[in-house]
Amino acid sequence: MKTISGEEFKIKILSKLKSFNDLTINIENEIILQTQSLNIELTFKNIIFKGDSLIFHDRDPEAPFNRFCIFENCTFLCNIHFSSSTFKYLKFISCKIKNQFFQITSCKIKNLSFEENNEKINKILPTIVESGYLKISDGKIETIDFENIIFNNGSLSISNLNQTKSFSITRSTLNTVIFSHCTFNDYFHYIGNKVVLNSNNFLGIGTLVALVSY
Repeated sequence: MKTISGEEFKIKILSKLKSFNDLTINIENEIILQTQSLNIELTFKNIIFKGDSLIFHDRDPEAPFNRFCIFENCTFLCNIHFSSSTFKYLKFISCKIKNQFFQITSCKIKNLSFEENNEKINKILPTIVESGYLKISDGKIETIDFENIIFNNGSLSISNLNQTKSFSITRSTLNTVIFSHCTFNDYFHYIGNKVVLNSNNFLGIGTLVALVSY
């Protein structure tokens, strides 16, 4: 696997390159990327992100839902933040998170998902959170799906979402989960999950308006 510097990565992604594969990206200093300056079809496969923080940021409230970003089999050893960005869909497939913060805040997203790879039934890999604080808050996210995500440590926080149609967590292993001031307008699915025994594993604060399934 080839290693490139954060500066090399920044040059490549700002040149509208759409696909990154089999790389270790060593982010020496914090990188802030203006999302609307990047290719509208971004895919990352077999990438290790390490070092300082990587931030995807924008401030265009009128940006169309024509952008997608997929991370498959990636490892996040640095802090990640998606802020005020617009995506048709943002997907994390069979990724590993081992950092301090993984945040998605004030974004407009049609579909946000953390899921397993399901191409080969005998080689299914979950998304694994080894450590860190996975936070999703504010903004307008239509659907949020967690499928077969394993929290060996770390926590999940969902807050200040009042325009979300549907939310689901299925076949996952959870540690601490916090819901705060959320409204799910169509349904809330919590199906086939396991909880790692700990005090205050599941906290709900605020409003849930949904069809709830267990």
